[in-house]
Amino acid sequence: MRVALYARVSTSEEAEMQNPKTQFLILRQYCKANGIEVARAFVDHKSGKDTNRPGFRAMMELATRPDHPIDAVVILRLDRFIRNAEEGMVFIKRLEAANVRLILVKDTICGNVDTSTPIGEFFIRVLLALGELERKQTAARVKEGIARRIHEGKGWGQKVRKDINIPLAVELLKVRGSLSAVAKDLGVPRSTLRDHLERAGVDYQTYLPCRNTPPPKTKAPLNTVPGAAVSAAERSPATPPSEEEIICSE
Repeated sequence: MRVALYARVSTSEEAEMQNPKTQFLILRQYCKANGIEVARAFVDHKSGKDTNRPGFRAMMELATRPDHPIDAVVILRLDRFIRNAEEGMVFIKRLEAANVRLILVKDTICGNVDTSTPIGEFFIRVLLALGELERKQTAARVKEGIARRIHEGKGWGQKVRKDINIPLAVELLKVRGSLSAVAKDLGVPRSTLRDHLERAGVDYQTYLPCRNTPPPKTKAPLNTVPGAAVSAAERSPATPPSEEEIICSE
């Protein structure tokens, strides 16, 4: 069986979720133990609520095309795949229609889940419903907390952020090529700098080198697909993911 690995990371998560290499290590260990060949690997640095993630799109396009080279998509747990129950079922149905399984290696509630079995399909639906319920309850608690603080006269909202010289930030980006480095130079958090640039309509991505761009090769790797780099067919499933196996989503 040949599979595609998918990992997603975002801020404010436990260490296991913050580093895609950690996720890929766990996924590859699972594949090695079960004699599964890893054909592709995709990663995103975005929220699970956003279905327009570049790695997610590339993975779904690969898995649902008529000549797809994989039999399954392997992820750590369901919230790495998607966080919305309704949209989650749509994408899972698309995989099922293409005869591609979804395998959860280490789900918090159900452990190992495989949608190729009836019990696996059942657990997927349960996990999606529970995830949706948890998000709604969290949102309700946040609203209650905000209302309480306002009622107590403590106020609510962000502090006034430090103003940023956008033209200077752009010039620094051209030289430094890194949001983190420029943010440090300007004495502001990286997220603040990025937010100011987006509000000013600056396409800062054009100044950032792709961290996962593979070096030039004399011979293209097997089974390549636009937008995603691929591991060679000879690579062992136990081999740690290299930078060239991961789609750039910066």
